[in-house]
Amino acid sequence: MTNSVSWPGRGLRGVTAETAPGIGLENTRERLTTMYGERGSLELRGHPQGGTIAVIRLPWRTEPQ
Repeated sequence: MTNSVSWPGRGLRGVTAETAPGIGLENTRERLTTMYGERGSLELRGHPQGGTIAVIRLPWRTEPQ
């Protein structure tokens, strides 16, 4: 499953989810790795018209019937 949120502000200016400073992004990356391994991720992207897009990927699974 993939969800994204966008923000129309200034944008990233060369910053990515891996290089962005801040305890919140660091904690989110660590939590996704702990819970889902390589299947979960947080990605920050610049929006073509300016601003930032945050994409969170989580593995999709269904409960056994």
